[in-house]
Amino acid sequence: MADYTTLRWQGDARTGRLFLLDQTRLPTDVVELECSSVEAVWQAIRELKVRGAPAIGVAAAYGVVLGLQEASEWSRESFDRRFKEVLERLASS
Repeated sequence: MADYTTLRWQGDARTGRLFLLDQTRLPTDVVELECSSVEAVWQAIRELKVRGAPAIGVAAAYGVVLGLQEASEWSRESFDRRFKEVLERLASS
């Protein structure tokens, strides 16, 4: 039986990317999706490419990091606003 990683993070908090095992392609194909934005994570969750409550929760947490990478400003107010936007977007998946 092959050993696959459901998800993995590559890089640091500012420039990292999330890689997900596309579970819609199993068992015939093993495809890894690269997510570099909150929208990519939202889409992967929405399309059931990542499955199971623990994996979805971890993917969403990494999605928050990706969403904050996209912030153009780092004041307390802009951080709070962006954090809320990212959480709301991921919750809608």
